[in-house]
Amino acid sequence: MNLGTKLTLLKQRVIGGGEQEPDELKTLRKKVQRFVPDLKKVNKGLTSWLDGARALGIASEHMSSAMQGSDVELQTIADAVAKELHTDNNDNTWTPGAASLCSSAIASINKKLKMIEGLKSKVELLDNLRLQKNRQKRKVIDFEKKNDAESMAKLKRELETTRGQHDELYNELMAKFQYLVTIAEEKGGVGIVQTELTAFKHSQLMFFKNCAKTCEAYEVTNITSLDDEWLKFEMRMEQKVIERGKQESKSFQSDRNLEKDLNLNDAGNTIAEPAAFPPTPTSNTDGSTRSIAELKGRPLPPAPVAAPPPRKESMPIARALYAYAPQSPDELALSYGDMITVTEQNDDGWWSGANQTTGASGLFPGNYCEIVDDYGEDEDDGAC
Repeated sequence: MNLGTKLTLLKQRVIGGGEQEPDELKTLRKKVQRFVPDLKKVNKGLTSWLDGARALGIASEHMSSAMQGSDVELQTIADAVAKELHTDNNDNTWTPGAASLCSSAIASINKKLKMIEGLKSKVELLDNLRLQKNRQKRKVIDFEKKNDAESMAKLKRELETTRGQHDELYNELMAKFQYLVTIAEEKGGVGIVQTELTAFKHSQLMFFKNCAKTCEAYEVTNITSLDDEWLKFEMRMEQKVIERGKQESKSFQSDRNLEKDLNLNDAGNTIAEPAAFPPTPTSNTDGSTRSIAELKGRPLPPAPVAAPPPRKESMPIARALYAYAPQSPDELALSYGDMITVTEQNDDGWWSGANQTTGASGLFPGNYCEIVDDYGEDEDDGAC
């Protein structure tokens, strides 16, 4: 009888017929877990708006400081925006207004994400209670076969305690999951973030209405681009250069005339004009030269294509997330960080494998570890 057959028989004897996670709870749990990406997406949008508001407030404060009273209209608008988006420098909290409403929406999203993470932890606790209940049921049957009435009675009391804890936690999770799913299905499937989306809408409306109210007294000039103004600016600058050149030319000619009158210039002595700079050559192997402009269009050789890494084939490898003390001789001891070669994953939560650290083999709870290498590919689900 090989090792695989022995482990299969051992599994049937140890945890055969154990309770599974109820389908109703599993369905609700997966639905709630799918809320997380939407919550994070809304949180990212709110954070981007708040970051933009903070940057706009700082920009308005800088513009207000730079005005120095030269433009009353711009000074008034900049002061109004800075006031609307002002933060307290001592604790970085927003003064009441559009930005503070957006900030409270972000805090609400973070609370919901933390709550869902807490429910996930309680699901793991429920899994542990279910495994413990299965183990106790198995031991009751063993004591009954051995006619050990005293041990069987004691274990039955422990089983009742475990069952009570399990049922209480199960009912709590079912109620909370059902409530979250019901809320999420409202408002076209966005009920879980409806409050925060409404806060975001009112935050924007509040900001733009307040800014519009400030700007009502001022006339808006129809300026769509500063390109024409820039061209005028350049033309005026070039005109100044030309005028400066003419003045220097007149001064130079005056000096030449004075020099001629004083007979300080030798007869026939002329001032040569500077030659134009030749194009920069590039030498070829045959000694000829080509300009850089001729070489700009040369294509580069294609980059070499790297060969794909070889795919490795092996049994799944798991890492222990928690220490586990065996409750029976056929169970496997785990320490935090132990690497386990997983030979079989059972539907009731108990797995079979070999501890690479200790060399021992046996059964262990799958929710105490995470798959780190699944036939050469990373596990997408994270913790078991």
